[in-house]
Amino acid sequence: MQWDLLMIYIIFSVAASLTTTFIIQYASWKGRNLATKEDISGITTKIEDVKLNYSEKLEDYKNRLWELQHEKGRLYEEFKIKHEILEKVIVKLNKFGSDAINHRIYAHHRNIYLALYKIGSGESDNKQYREFQVKAENSYLDFGNQSYELTALASTIKVYIDDTLGGNLLILKGKIKDSVNPKKNEDDYIQFVRSELEAKSRDSVLSTTEDEFFEDSINPDEIACFLYQIQERIKDDYRKITNK
Repeated sequence: MQWDLLMIYIIFSVAASLTTTFIIQYASWKGRNLATKEDISGITTKIEDVKLNYSEKLEDYKNRLWELQHEKGRLYEEFKIKHEILEKVIVKLNKFGSDAINHRIYAHHRNIYLALYKIGSGESDNKQYREFQVKAENSYLDFGNQSYELTALASTIKVYIDDTLGGNLLILKGKIKDSVNPKKNEDDYIQFVRSELEAKSRDSVLSTTEDEFFEDSINPDEIACFLYQIQERIKDDYRKITNK
């Protein structure tokens, strides 16, 4: 009986000891496991924060890069437009000046032949008059078209390049336009032709230039100076683009 009780006590003690050890070890393992999960959770959170921060910065960088590229593209497109405007101004302004000179010459010869016809009543002079009349009319139509296009170009220059340069183009256009205005009327031409025929000859009459019969022509240097100014302004804009 005592032996049985002793055996039961020993078995119970061993069982209790094992149970206690297991509970302590389990509790210790459980604590370590929980700590490990908390550590992993914290590390994971930090990693996710870093990834999120990096992703946000990367996205911000992409947006800034896109905006920069977009701005560069826009500026280059503007430069191309400005260069096209310059090319048009060069062509139109030179054409406008040439049309003005042609019209002055045609109108002058028209008036000379008209005066000769009225003084001498020669049919050949009347024929020459009609021919130069047609040339003068056509040249004036071309001149008017160029004037309209230059006005439109001046407005474009004000928007895309410089307001002052656009205004300067209008001033130039006005000076060229004024140069086709005659200073002498039909009676003045008749008086001139009659006096020339009396003092000199018909060839002398036909060799006269239009300068004294029309308003002063524009100085070509003024046109060259304007074209240089607009070209330099566009170059400055291009340098600003490439330095950005």
